[in-house]
Amino acid sequence: MWRNITHPISKPDAVFVNRIKLVLGDGKSIDFWHDFWTEVASLKESFPIMYLLALNKSGYVKDFSEKIKDTWHWSIELRRTLFVWEEEIWDSFIVLLNRATASLPSTDYVIWTGSPDGQYYPKRFCEIISSADSAENQVWNLVWAKLAPLKVESFVWKAVHGRVPTLVELLKRGVAPSNSPNYVLCCKEAESIDHLFFHCELAWSVWMKWLSLWCISFTFPGDFRSAFHAWVSCPVKLNLQPIWKLVFFIWTIRLYRNEVVFKNDKFSPDRIFDLALLGIGFWVKVNGLKRWHLVWISFIIPIWFDL
Repeated sequence: MWRNITHPISKPDAVFVNRIKLVLGDGKSIDFWHDFWTEVASLKESFPIMYLLALNKSGYVKDFSEKIKDTWHWSIELRRTLFVWEEEIWDSFIVLLNRATASLPSTDYVIWTGSPDGQYYPKRFCEIISSADSAENQVWNLVWAKLAPLKVESFVWKAVHGRVPTLVELLKRGVAPSNSPNYVLCCKEAESIDHLFFHCELAWSVWMKWLSLWCISFTFPGDFRSAFHAWVSCPVKLNLQPIWKLVFFIWTIRLYRNEVVFKNDKFSPDRIFDLALLGIGFWVKVNGLKRWHLVWISFIIPIWFDL
């Protein structure tokens, strides 16, 4: 209902509209799957696998629940039994629904989450607009630095915004090639963006190899955007900063991961490391960055002789 009222909207308007939240009262006017009434903007978008499995894909909150003695009981029929890995998603789904329920009897109402008290203030709106633009511009400048090829910077941009088709994301959309979300290289944890590029012990060994050459101690933050920002902001010598920023191994890790999946290759941290260094030297030369190419040669030759 509210989506129709606020469509179409411009980017500044989106900052306002995306903070309009519906608070559950009697559930008679809130669209269960599409409205922003829980901690996520849309249950359909945040839990796509649950949406795909649900028999009823439209209706108000009251159509999916019953309130008995101030307690909400959810009734969401699925078209099949959940797989084991889906049960955890289902549990998170129900926990999210329960946190959005109200114990006091009331009708559904609207708040604006941009302010602590739920009220809209123009001053606060302007502050949020300014802050959002500043943060996004900073990320934009860090990614699109014209150091790496366009396809590499495009891939980093997608990763920063969580748009890499990992197994976890594909399973959410119901289009994964298997029913297991586990990363094919380690087979220990789900293949999320963060695990694929940073937290997997195999990927981490590649990063550690590079960090040891610089004698730098580094801990990756929990999410990709923060990790990227921390990496490119790392305090290294000014004349070596382009080299440091280029050695963001995710492109090579991604290519090598595909080699393992589609060509049954074996994972080799040393090979990933060498391929990344060769690729970066080529990028620097092709881009006409002669100064940085000389710096790269003077930097890389001692490394390979030591190895």
